[in-house]
Amino acid sequence: MIIEYRGLENLEFCVLGPGNHYFARWKTGHWKSWTATDVLAVLKKASDKTRQHRVFAMSFGYGGSWLVSYGKSPKGTLYYDLDLKGHHSNLRDFLRANHPSILVSLFSPLSSYTDLLT
Repeated sequence: MIIEYRGLENLEFCVLGPGNHYFARWKTGHWKSWTATDVLAVLKKASDKTRQHRVFAMSFGYGGSWLVSYGKSPKGTLYYDLDLKGHHSNLRDFLRANHPSILVSLFSPLSSYTDLLT
């Protein structure tokens, strides 16, 4: 498996989704993904080293839907691309009305069960 090859201890960010879709990034900045072509195009744009962008939040969802939030810093200007495949209309409307930095907190991994309470 690719994660074992590059080293689990070097893994910085990993997202797993339905249908065996995944995105993994290591501390070196190298990344690997298995997903649809349109998502790969966004991941390439979101991982642009010349612009110093990287993925900060991501989700694979129902029916092939996906969302990627990226930028230079989670506290700076963030961008997002998504294809909700006609699902999650409330989420789409919410994202249009709010700054995409909310995605970092919506999709960030929980460090403990008490994170749900804060």
